[in-house]
Amino acid sequence: MLLNLSLVQLARFTLGLAWIYHGLIPKLLHVDPLERIITESLGLNSQYSLVFTQSAGVAEILLGIALILFYKNPLLIYFSALNLAALLVFTIIFIPQVALSAFNPVTTNIPLLVLSVVLLQNTQQKPTITQSKQERE
Repeated sequence: MLLNLSLVQLARFTLGLAWIYHGLIPKLLHVDPLERIITESLGLNSQYSLVFTQSAGVAEILLGIALILFYKNPLLIYFSALNLAALLVFTIIFIPQVALSAFNPVTTNIPLLVLSVVLLQNTQQKPTITQSKQERE
C-alpha cells in the first residue's frame, strides 16, 4: 500500500520511475519534437538526432532501473543528480524558451534533485543504537 512506504522508498521509486518514464515515452515510444530540437541543437543532423535521442532513452531507462534496484549506492545517486543538473543547465542555456513552458525542466528536475538529496541523506546515515536494537529484534 502506498501509504506504508517510507520517505526513502517514495524517493527511490519516484526518482527511478521518472527516469524510466522520460526515457521510454518521449524518447522511444513517441519521440517528442522537443527532444529532437534539443539533440539537433548539438549540431546533429536529423538521422543522428533520432539515434542519439533513442540511445539517451535507453540510457535513462537503465538509470531508472538501477536507481530502483541499487538506491543505496551514493555514486549512482550522485550520477543521477549530476545528470539532472547538467540537463537543466544545458536546456536553460541552449533552449531557454523551454524553461518558460508548462512542466518544463525547471519544474521537473529541481524536485528530482531534492529527492536525490533525500535519498543521499537517508541511505548514508549510520545506524543508531536504537535502530540497531530494533533490527536485531
